Amino acid sequence: MELNEQLNQVLESGYWAGRHQALGMIAGKCTAAQARALKEMRDNRIHDSVGLSWEDFCTRCLQVCRATADNVIRRYNELGADYFRLSEVCRISPETFQSVAPRIQGSAVELDGERIEIAAENAHKIRAGIRRLREDLDTALDRQTKVTADLFHRVDRLTKDIYHYYKLRDEAGIHATLASVSRYASAEFARLSEHMDPGIPGPPGHSSRPEARTDGPVDRV
Repeated sequence: MELNEQLNQVLESGYWAGRHQALGMIAGKCTAAQARALKEMRDNRIHDSVGLSWEDFCTRCLQVCRATADNVIRRYNELGADYFRLSEVCRISPETFQSVAPRIQGSAVELDGERIEIAAENAHKIRAGIRRLREDLDTALDRQTKVTADLFHRVDRLTKDIYHYYKLRDEAGIHATLASVSRYASAEFARLSEHMDPGIPGPPGHSSRPEARTDGPVDRV
């Protein structure tokens, strides 16, 4: 029996909804039904039924490379059918979809406070809503980035100030106090890091602020 005849018998046996269900992935176009059918083909090893490897089945029978087919299946597993349903209406990256996904309920997506049916006739409205959502997210990210950069700057400034004062005051008592302040800061930052990421070990015990020395205060620079 020829390959095409074997393939037709398998694909048209009633288990699949037609041989074209898993096609149409070229140029990034793939419906949720096609992605699901492709996943089922690989999971059920339909390529074994026609004596082909999965790679050969993709190229010879589906007219796509294995990498493309595997990528479609991976996205279906990770993002679900909603990603492909929305992609049928407008182009959307997996990263952007993850921000939109919580807003999808059934056959609609909530954007700008409005429930919009995921349908071709609403493509323009959905694209505009997603664009505004991305702009809001980018603004929030920029704000967060500025705060983070400021924190780095403040830590760097404090470190330089302590070292600068150390170089200015050639006194054993001052040096000892600055060393104590540095150890205290290091312990506090390590404890903060441990609190935010339990996988990073922090110092044992509890830190306490360094006692002021009698042989000279740590003046502000």
